[in-house]
Amino acid sequence: FFFSSRRRHTRLQGDWSSDVCSSDLATTTTDAPTFCGVAEVYATEVLDALENETNSSALDSPMNTRAFWTRYKELHTQLRDMAPAEIAADAGLAYESAMAAYDYMESYGFSMMKASKDPSFAEDSRFTGPKYLKAASSFQAYIDKNCKIQLTK
Repeated sequence: FFFSSRRRHTRLQGDWSSDVCSSDLATTTTDAPTFCGVAEVYATEVLDALENETNSSALDSPMNTRAFWTRYKELHTQLRDMAPAEIAADAGLAYESAMAAYDYMESYGFSMMKASKDPSFAEDSRFTGPKYLKAASSFQAYIDKNCKIQLTK
């Protein structure tokens, strides 16, 4: 916020509320994020990370960072919270699976190399269990049908 250089008189000592003129406040209009908008950001960021994963050494991979997994968690939370009623249950299960992946990666210091050496990761039913796979498939089908995400890669 920027304050006007003109001093306005106030009744109370320390009352700064009237010292800010409405014209001093920036007025920006930003659209609230939509479910499809968040899905597009998620798809773009995850696909970029996967592409970089194959084009970089294991140590330089963006998927070996807390920042990547924190963003992953944040986007999954938004997708769950914004999911339309018809896929809310699937979004909830996809969220549970994503949080399990986050917790798993956190336990390995966000090292994909360390995590991939643990056979229990691939066998974890929160990633491979039928109900999670079905939910992920339904969730993805809804996004594919309704969001019209255009990826350039």
